[in-house]
Amino acid sequence: MRSNPMSLYANSKVSLVPWDARSNEHTTRMFEQRVACGWRSDEVVEWREKQLEGGKVLYWVVLADAMPGREKLLSDHLTTYPMEATPLRDTAADVWLMPRAPSGQAFWPIGHLALEKQAEDDADMGLAKEGSVWIKHLYISWAIQAGGIGKASMQAVEALAKLEPLFGTTIVLDTAQKETQSSDEWKRFFFTDMGRPIPEPFKTTEEWYGRMGYEVFYIDPVGFPWRNPDGVHSYIPLVMMKKALA
Repeated sequence: MRSNPMSLYANSKVSLVPWDARSNEHTTRMFEQRVACGWRSDEVVEWREKQLEGGKVLYWVVLADAMPGREKLLSDHLTTYPMEATPLRDTAADVWLMPRAPSGQAFWPIGHLALEKQAEDDADMGLAKEGSVWIKHLYISWAIQAGGIGKASMQAVEALAKLEPLFGTTIVLDTAQKETQSSDEWKRFFFTDMGRPIPEPFKTTEEWYGRMGYEVFYIDPVGFPWRNPDGVHSYIPLVMMKKALA
């Protein structure tokens, strides 16, 4: 369901607002959030080009007005990331190269994610030629990763993937293999060294996606080249997971 003129899809907890790839303000905020995420901030320019070409669309995650405790959650996010105190405005004039009328409304994104088409990769992995849509780059503010915001964001983007122009029938994603994410090295790089407490109990994203119905169908042992904070070059094994869209 749509809750306001700037959101493309919304539920009781979050709204999705398209990233304006032509906006310096949107691009700067995306870079800042990827730095906070600790992952792939150097790819934002590449994402911008791919969105402008029609191959992917990034969406801001915005707390819905009806979200319980919304003001406290937003305050916690902005206190942790004061550089995000200035709101963005809904200015994206197209989505998937299809014109839209932006509302101009102000909003504070607390995260983001993307939908992407990857026809070449789909064929290599045995996915259907039509109807496969990828979710990419999910990030929810480290300050408020509780209360079901991540799950609500996934539900919203899954619903959006079924609509025009994608008409998705299968949703696909990749994530670090659980054995890698549960390692002491990973926890040090992404939690201890960044001043974040290690969650207890610790949940890997592979396990988290699994609880939402995603199943592993492909493993890439050298999925993502990575230079860790110690300067060591390595590869992060990735699992590809999929789920049929009802």
